[in-house]
Amino acid sequence: KLVAFALDGASVIIGAKNRVVQKLSKICPYIVYNHCIAHHLALACKDSQKQLDYFIIAKATIKDIYKFYKNFAKRINILQEYQQILDFPKL
Repeated sequence: KLVAFALDGASVIIGAKNRVVQKLSKICPYIVYNHCIAHHLALACKDSQKQLDYFIIAKATIKDIYKFYKNFAKRINILQEYQQILDFPKL
């Protein structure tokens, strides 16, 4: 009674030989299967990020900020003091 199958695109699911989709197709030849839209969109976004300069710069900046504060208690304390002074929420 299975008529549709949504998948995330993993090779174990859609590979050429002895995979889930092939096994289901043998049992139910009219089965409809499609790549999950959320996973499809995530893959498309991941690919497009590599081509957008501003995204690459923003990602690098966020990483640099994280590295600046990571494992430096004094820097974190100074940041928290500024957050209090400026009445910003504590991160």
